[in-house]
Amino acid sequence: MTVQLALSKATRIGWIGTGVMGSSMCGHVLTAGYRVTLHSRTKTKAQPLVDLGAAWAENPLTVAAQSDMIFTMVGFPQDVRAVYFGETGILAGAQSGTVLIDMTTTNPTLSREIAECATTKGLSAIDAPVSGGDVGARNATLSIMVGGDRRAVQAVVPLFELLGNTIVHQGGPGTGQQAKLCNQIVIAGDAGAIDRAIELLKAKGAKRAIKLNVSAPFHCALMQPAQDRLAEDLEELSFKDLSVPLVTNVDAAAIKTGAEARAALVRQVSQPVRWLESVEFLAKHGVQSLIEIGPGKVLSGLARQINRDLRLSNVEDEASLRGAREALAG
Repeated sequence: MTVQLALSKATRIGWIGTGVMGSSMCGHVLTAGYRVTLHSRTKTKAQPLVDLGAAWAENPLTVAAQSDMIFTMVGFPQDVRAVYFGETGILAGAQSGTVLIDMTTTNPTLSREIAECATTKGLSAIDAPVSGGDVGARNATLSIMVGGDRRAVQAVVPLFELLGNTIVHQGGPGTGQQAKLCNQIVIAGDAGAIDRAIELLKAKGAKRAIKLNVSAPFHCALMQPAQDRLAEDLEELSFKDLSVPLVTNVDAAAIKTGAEARAALVRQVSQPVRWLESVEFLAKHGVQSLIEIGPGKVLSGLARQINRDLRLSNVEDEASLRGAREALAG
């Protein structure tokens, strides 16, 4: 099957999913001059992209009927399944020759299932999960792990280059998700799984893999049992309402009550970090200075990438504490 190379003035792009990462990624495609038809579960989240020139569609089927290449960037595997296989899903509306690109982190089996079904309909399907988070999506510096037919992948490369600076074709359908699983395993911190991931990565041509010491695999699903136990323990404690609003990095919003504080502590164990949204929330509400407490300046560096107008200080010893006080006083 012949697949046409993506061209900004000719290729019609469909986009489904305008969350924190999907919105930035779709914005890059629009800025490059492509015609985009989009759909999102929450229309208000897509409005900024509509204001930039994207056309709104009521469901994935309508997006598919008006697109030559369709990107999906949604939340979870069940969302991917619904978007592709649902009654008003992509596979119900896509025309022969269309290329489907799922950039959601899901699982290899689902990606292969989509590819097999797509092939029977004269379509091409690519799995292309990413690494780099909110900042990478915003700055178009994502790492993209790609699985799928070589000709289809080559046709989509001009679009991938708008989204990231590291694009690796891993192999056939599902191999992009396999590579992302290795990445997720490393983040999760399971020692045995890391060893297996390192072996697989080296077999795929990785130049170097380094083990890092971590206290626990926080902010991932492996910690769900610990989160459940913590929730039980915290129920026995009384939490007072906060005297100063607190912004948590799993909510990206201010909490004020004791009940909210208890719930936020529980969510910290296994929920994803919403760092970009948290920093943007603070800036939007008038915060001008941020102080990072602890060794290193990792969070300060990330905050600087998000908002260069913020004054940033780091406190890790007595000398840096004095420096932070002087900076705030000035």
